[in-house]
Amino acid sequence: MTTRWRSLPEMLPPNYPGLVSGQNADEIAAALLNVLAVKSGELARGHFTANFTIERHLARLAEALHGGE
Repeated sequence: MTTRWRSLPEMLPPNYPGLVSGQNADEIAAALLNVLAVKSGELARGHFTANFTIERHLARLAEALHGGE
């Protein structure tokens, strides 16, 4: 579970149930229950490994550096 702070939401799959806006205890409690009820860990891991590996990062970096040629 995490907050909608800076780029953290980008690292999670769309509609991730553990994403909360801030310091609202009711919202945090509801999100915790949703995370426990859904296999959100597997969903988040799949999204992360598909989009944020070192290989993917280096490929995107190389593309950005060589894209202007």
